[in-house]
Amino acid sequence: MIADLKRSMERLLIEADWMDDNTRSAALKKLERMGHKIGFPDTLLNESAVMAPYEGVQMGNNRYFDNALQLKRAAVRDVLSRLRKPPSKDEWASPVIAVDAFHYFTGNEIIFPAAILQFPMFVPEAPFYVNYAAIGLGIGHEITHGYDDLGSYTPSSWLALLLNPKSPSM
Repeated sequence: MIADLKRSMERLLIEADWMDDNTRSAALKKLERMGHKIGFPDTLLNESAVMAPYEGVQMGNNRYFDNALQLKRAAVRDVLSRLRKPPSKDEWASPVIAVDAFHYFTGNEIIFPAAILQFPMFVPEAPFYVNYAAIGLGIGHEITHGYDDLGSYTPSSWLALLLNPKSPSM
């Protein structure tokens, strides 16, 4: 489905008569390099990887505030442990429980967390074309964010460096 929609976007970019050749080339390169993440990261299937940030946390009965504080400290330690390290392609820029899709501008990727792949966006009993339309609409929408007022001018998007100022904006 994503490949189909990227091919459609490619045709639109090729046929855009307002783009000069350099801008079109940059836009097509951005589309080719646009990644995607669907569902949830594979690391969520690895229990030891999921539990590692919480190593040493002691939960107690009737100690809600202390438990919450320990969990928050563990989360902060986990984030601080990743400072000054290159970002991992395995990490997601959005939580898998988010009932929304995203275009992660700095990573040039679209993200569809598991939570959005539920009713009413996805209905297992519905005909294929209904789910294709609902999820496809979201995928197409997120792809176009790569070329909107934010996506077009983000330094890591390649368009910022190659966009011809004489080409009208989208």
